[in-house]
Amino acid sequence: LKKNTRESRVLRELKSNQDFIILPSDKNLGPAIMNRADYMQRVLTEHLHTDAYRHMPTEQANAAIKSTTASLQFLYRQHKHSISKQEQQYFERSFRETHRHPMFYIVPKIQKKP
Repeated sequence: LKKNTRESRVLRELKSNQDFIILPSDKNLGPAIMNRADYMQRVLTEHLHTDAYRHMPTEQANAAIKSTTASLQFLYRQHKHSISKQEQQYFERSFRETHRHPMFYIVPKIQKKP
């Protein structure tokens, strides 16, 4: 219990320090702590030097989400009878709930053995 309390305190202190960022690591190895400037540089490098991503202004992103949602709802209504009840519940719930816009981020690669 004492170790967990100490670890929690250290994590809280690191979270409040703007020089660092705490994020999940790959391979489910727990939290990773990175220098915020390094993290931002990696995000910008990945984001700016690839054909896989492009910036969308908010209005354009909202329109794309609205259009995609309408298309999915149409397809769902057309094919509802051919999917399981569980899948129907999933779609119906996802249409009711509000979702935040997708965000770009990176996950640090952690080596299990140095």
